[in-house]
Amino acid sequence: MKKQRQFILTIIAFALLVMFYGWFIKSGHGLNTSSDRIIAISRIAGIIATAGVLLEFLVMSRAPFIEDNFSLEEINEFHRYAGYTIVYSLIVHIVFVTVGYGALDHFSLWKQFWSFPSQFSGLLSALVGSAALIIAALFSIKLVRKKLPYELWYFIHVIVYGSIVLTFSHQVDSGGDVSTLPWMRAYWYFLFGLLFVIVAYYRFIRHITLSLYHGFKVEKIIPEANGIYSVYISGRNIQKYTYKAGQYAHWRMLNPKFFLQNHPFSFSSVPGSDHLRFTFKTSGDFTNKLASVPVGTRLLVDGPRGSFVTEHSFDRKVLMIAGGIGVSPFIPLAKSLLEDKRDITVLYSVVNREDVAFKEEFNQLLNTYPATFRLAIHVASETGYITEATLLKFVAEDRDEAVYVCGPPAMTNSIIKQLKNLDFYDDQIITEQFSFA
Repeated sequence: MKKQRQFILTIIAFALLVMFYGWFIKSGHGLNTSSDRIIAISRIAGIIATAGVLLEFLVMSRAPFIEDNFSLEEINEFHRYAGYTIVYSLIVHIVFVTVGYGALDHFSLWKQFWSFPSQFSGLLSALVGSAALIIAALFSIKLVRKKLPYELWYFIHVIVYGSIVLTFSHQVDSGGDVSTLPWMRAYWYFLFGLLFVIVAYYRFIRHITLSLYHGFKVEKIIPEANGIYSVYISGRNIQKYTYKAGQYAHWRMLNPKFFLQNHPFSFSSVPGSDHLRFTFKTSGDFTNKLASVPVGTRLLVDGPRGSFVTEHSFDRKVLMIAGGIGVSPFIPLAKSLLEDKRDITVLYSVVNREDVAFKEEFNQLLNTYPATFRLAIHVASETGYITEATLLKFVAEDRDEAVYVCGPPAMTNSIIKQLKNLDFYDDQIITEQFSFA
C-alpha cells in the first residue's frame, strides 16, 4: 500500500511540475519590467488555483486508488487546505492580472478590470466560475457548514462542478502559458478530460449502475437498542456486491421524503452476507424520520468508501474502542479479524446500559471464539468517561497491539490523545470520522 501511495504522489508531483514548466518557459523568465513580473505572478497564481481545483476533485472523486491509499482524515484535511489555497490564489490572480495589465495599458484598475471581457476569451464565464468556487469555500467553513441544511450544502457543491466548465475555456483559450503553447494546451485538455472521466464514473455512473443491477431495497428495519436501528437491504446477487469490513457508504432512499438526503453510514453487515445492513442512531431530523422509512423503498448505495479496514492492522493483538453508534463497523471488523486468527478486545462505551447494541452478535462471537475474543462494556453514566487509567486495563505492557477507534468526534479525539500519552505511535491508531462529502 505504501508503494501505491508513493506512486500516486509521484504521478501528481510530475503533473504539477509539467504545469510549472509551461509557466516558466513562457512567463517565468525575461521579466524585464514590473508589469511583466506582476503578470507572471498572476499567471502562476492562476495555475496554482487550477491545479488546486483539479486535485480537489481528484481526491474527492471517491476513486478507489485514492481512498484505498489515503485515510479519510487525510483526504478531508487536504480538501480543506486546498480550498484555502484555491481561494487565495484566485484572489491573487485577479488582483495581480488587473494591476499588471493596467500598468501595461496605462489604464486605471477599474477601467482595466471592466475591459478584460473584451480582451480575453471566456473571461466573463471564468469570473462567474471563480465566484462559485469562492462561495463554496466560504460555505465550507466549519462554523458556517454546521448551520447549513444538507440539501443546501449539496446544491452548492453541485454548482462547483459547473464552475470547472466555466473556468476551463479561459484557462486554455486565454491563459498566456497555455494558449501560445500547443503541447501545453493539449496537456490541459488531457488533464481536464481525465478528471471528468474519473469523477463521472466514481461519483455517479458506478454507484447508479450497481444500484440498478442489484435492485437494492429496504427489507426490514430492526431496533437494536435505545434509539438505535439497523436497516437491512436486500436485492439481486447481494453477495457479489463487494466491500471490506469497516467501510461505509452513502445511502440515498428513493422516496419523496428522503430523496434529497444522502448520508454516510458504516456497513454493519459482514461482507458476503445475503443482505447489506447499516445501523444508525436517531439523533436528528433525518435519522428520526429514517426509522419509519417504508419497507420496499428502493435506494442508491454510493460506496464502498473508507480506509477503516483490516489491511491497516498486521498486529496479532487488536483493541477496538467504540463509542455509541461507533460500534457499527466493529461487528464485521471483529468477525473478519477473528477469522484471521487475531486476538480481539472490544471496549464498547455507552452512556446507559440500554444503549448497548448487537448483544446477540457479540454473544455469538464470545461463544465462537472464547479464547481470542473479549468484550468489555463501559457505561459512562456509572463510571464516567474513558480515561488513561481505563485504557491501561486493556493495553499490553509492550504496546504491541493495533487500536481501532470509532465514535463521536470529541470522544475519538480524546482517546487518540490518551493513547499517544500511553506511548502508542500514530500508525498503531486506526480511526475514521466521516461526514457528507
